[in-house]
Amino acid sequence: MLRAAGSFCAGSNLVVNPFDSNASMQQWIISEHKIQNRHNPDVVVEVRPNDSCHQLTCGEYRGSDLQLWNISHVYVSRRLYMYVCMNTVC
Repeated sequence: MLRAAGSFCAGSNLVVNPFDSNASMQQWIISEHKIQNRHNPDVVVEVRPNDSCHQLTCGEYRGSDLQLWNISHVYVSRRLYMYVCMNTVC
């Protein structure tokens, strides 16, 4: 299970708050090429492009390329890292 400590949805934006293990919107899992909410699998992490940058947001799953991710696990010096990138970039 992916736990982005402090990340959850407020409206459609991802925001950072202190980690709360009981907060359902702070619990994310990796399912195939999606990062979805553990309690509501229809809510996924997505990228929203705009004029000046790209925002990491969450929204209802539509199957868009901006909602699909390539996720690799890499071990370095006995530590596990996750390499995450958008499906269209990797």
